[in-house]
Amino acid sequence: MSLTCKICGKACKNKQGLHSHVSRVHKLTIPEYYIQVYQKRDKHTGELLEFKDFTDYFNRDFKNINNFISWAKNAKIEEVRGLMLKQLKARVTGKELKFAPPHLELCLNKMPSIDMFREYFGSYSKACEEAGVPPLYPKGLMKDFFVSNPELDDVKIMIDTRERKPLEFKKSTSLKLDFGDYAVGDPYYNYTYVDRKDESDFKSTLTTGFERFKRELDRAKHFDAFLFVVVEGSIESIINNNILFGSRSNLSFIWHNMRVLSHEYAGRCQFIFTGKNGKNLFDQLDSDFYNEYNELNDLLINLKKVKNEDRASKISKKMWVMRKKIFEPAYEKYVADARIESQNIIPKLLVYGKKLWETDLQYFIDNHVLGRR
Repeated sequence: MSLTCKICGKACKNKQGLHSHVSRVHKLTIPEYYIQVYQKRDKHTGELLEFKDFTDYFNRDFKNINNFISWAKNAKIEEVRGLMLKQLKARVTGKELKFAPPHLELCLNKMPSIDMFREYFGSYSKACEEAGVPPLYPKGLMKDFFVSNPELDDVKIMIDTRERKPLEFKKSTSLKLDFGDYAVGDPYYNYTYVDRKDESDFKSTLTTGFERFKRELDRAKHFDAFLFVVVEGSIESIINNNILFGSRSNLSFIWHNMRVLSHEYAGRCQFIFTGKNGKNLFDQLDSDFYNEYNELNDLLINLKKVKNEDRASKISKKMWVMRKKIFEPAYEKYVADARIESQNIIPKLLVYGKKLWETDLQYFIDNHVLGRR
């Protein structure tokens, strides 16, 4: 990549110098400069691509994954494969990964799905092989994982004494665990533990509690153990509800830290979300609710800026009513359903243990007929 200014031809020592020159001399923001100079366009719609960061801009060819899917339907197979490999390699190289991204990471970064890689390469593992990097989770799902197993009801689940909202199992006992919230004893024990989190716990763990949680993973690693982190929510829920809980979290930072832990502790931990996604996130909520709430929130911010306190107060009250009367009842039911899913899956995680350590469980949960989002 040339470090010569494309506007005036000035040679710069490095990228930082180029960006400083563009800002100081040409009075352009960094996104404005790259968009104006390189004019990268969506291969499907022809729209100018947004600039988010240097690596992303020069390795992206579509505004979103839906545009890529639409374009791929009429493109030559080899061209589609080439762009998919380009994206995969760029992700691995740009983030200095030792493993190819799993299902959740592909989804969060608007990359082709595992199913798309399977369609064009035969398998995701084959695509990873061509990209020169192994998948983070190389194994398929064990047989009968989703089949009901009555024997699991007789397994005694050990629950950490510090677990604030313990799940209910047919047989359980309270015990102080070295890490995680749930475990099993002999004859089922196989170095597998579960750490349960609601959405709030998950967000705080990957922000203010990040270093503490790393120490917990270090302890698990020291004991040659594996920690499944079961989150009672979904990616969609966390994103949609980000402004409904008072303070808005930096979700990009949270997803970044989840990716860091998944790769840094490869073979030692995996995140699983038990909340259901769907066209309507909750029974009573749909996109119209979120659109209206977000619009009101933006309006409230602007009213506060211009100090229109009377109208700001009315908007604030309307938002309060929407939260109390519409959102909270729906969210309570959603969380209750997610906890039931957690109760169903945790005994399987603990008992099947090592058979699942190298499996991309979220991919199979999301695509199973009983867990389809």
